[in-house]
Amino acid sequence: MSLRSSDETGRHDKETRRFRLRDADREAAFFLPFLKPRMTLLDAGCGPGSITCGLAMHVAPGEVVGIDLDSTRIETASRDGHHAGIENISYQVDDVTNLTFEDGHFDAVFANGLIEHLTDPG
Repeated sequence: MSLRSSDETGRHDKETRRFRLRDADREAAFFLPFLKPRMTLLDAGCGPGSITCGLAMHVAPGEVVGIDLDSTRIETASRDGHHAGIENISYQVDDVTNLTFEDGHFDAVFANGLIEHLTDPG
């Protein structure tokens, strides 16, 4: 575990608060028409999970898996999803460039604001 400076921690907290304001209706509006109940969906780079929760409602009773490299954001996402009573989401720390899922496991993949953070998105 690495320690962050108070400046880094403050910046991270502010960014997480801003990300928590995002929702699927705005950020995934282009994607929602393609979702169907019972789909299995990956939210790659889910951050604090605010969009993930909306996606889960659109595919229920299907499953949504949210992944992010940042364990703090995964903890926030898990807590917020639990408090919202959404049961068809699971979250895990994972690397989108080295996924642990079998090929074909997901019906669709959503990635909002992820590609610009990848060093080699090709």
